[in-house]
Amino acid sequence: MIELKLHIRTLPDGRVVLELGLGFRIVFGFLATILALGIAGSGSLGLIPVGALVVLAIGALYQEQWTIDPEARTLTSRHGLMVLSRRRTWSFDDIDRVEYTHYRAGSVPGAAPGTPPGAEDPSEEAMSAFGRMGRTLKRHFLRYSIVTTGGRRVRVEIRRVRDWAADVRLPQTMAQKMGVPLEETPL
Repeated sequence: MIELKLHIRTLPDGRVVLELGLGFRIVFGFLATILALGIAGSGSLGLIPVGALVVLAIGALYQEQWTIDPEARTLTSRHGLMVLSRRRTWSFDDIDRVEYTHYRAGSVPGAAPGTPPGAEDPSEEAMSAFGRMGRTLKRHFLRYSIVTTGGRRVRVEIRRVRDWAADVRLPQTMAQKMGVPLEETPL
């Protein structure tokens, strides 16, 4: 399954960019090209192949990007299709904090926080009895957001945790580069 995970890179001018990896676009572009060639070769325009081609083309053109510019003291987000993307910019002064939440699939809001990845969990044996659903319930996720001075939360990403240290590095880097606190919050 293809996951929409943001990757972090630092530009030579000091800006930090969180964006979808290039591989995401390449895979969708490749599949769209193969399907387009198949449609052209068959000479028929069926509804399902054309619909699949449109979806693959949209996937190849989709952009999600967060740019932290320490020099201009701004955070800019771009979401959407390349030229038709929505762009929003916040000043660092308008951002109160970056917050993140670690939770487990199937967690109930207000319940005790989930066991951190890699820690011993007494319910592992019980969940293994559920088979595939049990494996799904074992998955850990990280959700992180920026919180404006007005209290508005803007979600940056929800990602499945595979490597806790690497995954939590994204919200840590955002908070550090913007000079705002990083806060862990309950679900």
